Amino acid sequence: MINYIQQLLPRIRQYNSRLDKKELFVDKLFTVLQPNNEVHQYTFNRDGRLFLAINGLTTEGKWELLATGQLLINRGKNDIITLDFEFLHPDVLIMKLGGTITNPFIIYRNDIIKDGNILNFLKKFEAKSKGEKIYELPNQIICESELKDLIMDEYGIPYSGELTSSEEDLGYTLSVKHIYVVEKGVIKSQHYEVTYPYELNDDILVVKQIDKFGINISDSVIPTKSSSNFVKPNSQVKLANQVLQLNDKYEVISIKSDTVGNILVPIIGILFLILMVLLLLDFNFSTSSKTSDSSLIDSVEVTQQDSFDSVDTIRAAADSMPR
Repeated sequence: MINYIQQLLPRIRQYNSRLDKKELFVDKLFTVLQPNNEVHQYTFNRDGRLFLAINGLTTEGKWELLATGQLLINRGKNDIITLDFEFLHPDVLIMKLGGTITNPFIIYRNDIIKDGNILNFLKKFEAKSKGEKIYELPNQIICESELKDLIMDEYGIPYSGELTSSEEDLGYTLSVKHIYVVEKGVIKSQHYEVTYPYELNDDILVVKQIDKFGINISDSVIPTKSSSNFVKPNSQVKLANQVLQLNDKYEVISIKSDTVGNILVPIIGILFLILMVLLLLDFNFSTSSKTSDSSLIDSVEVTQQDSFDSVDTIRAAADSMPR
């Protein structure tokens, strides 16, 4: 693993963390990547104390960040070393003995990288920084940019098998995995595994497709633990407004349009529009009725007021007549 990390280092160095070096490691527990099964852990206290634990046995030393940018570690009994920083990350630090060009000194946070696979962690970091896809082998990560080279397994042997990308969203309800088929380190073919929602519940159906965006003849349904309960060989499957006819190998041998689904969708849309129009008309009628009632009340009030005014006028005229 160390050799692979050394090869990766020149590519990821440009993505060094911009945080202050000291804040990257102070008051954190780091594990040292060891070629054997020994567990070495370092804790850098903010007050300059260093605690080194080897298989649980702990000794106290000191650390100091020098003006040169090097990290000085005093592990006691005249065991003093300086380290040059090669790669800076909040969860992984790669350093080398001061002035040397080999033997990287790698410490990482075991609470973050629980499996201890620093190489996979750094490859995922590189891919994310570049905006690349990653493909997974059983115990290894391959970045998209590495696919142009001979594909090796974790032991340096040409790989044979499938490379599977991480699942990504294809649409509102669809997800897809991109898969390469590799023989002796060379890509021979590719396909996609698209996950569709199935029926009216939480079931899903996975289809192995040559075209990422549509199902074609010779594509096949991949039986899963959940789908085997309702998808049988030599059966029909309604999926994505299509009716798929399967053979005994779950391969698609014919595709028909789901006319019922195609008819229902516009009918539902029309019914929805009619409902909206009826609600709008009802709202307008209610508003109009309220306006009419208000006008009628105003008219009655005006008529009553006019009557009162007429009575007052007649009385005034009668009072003014000579008696």
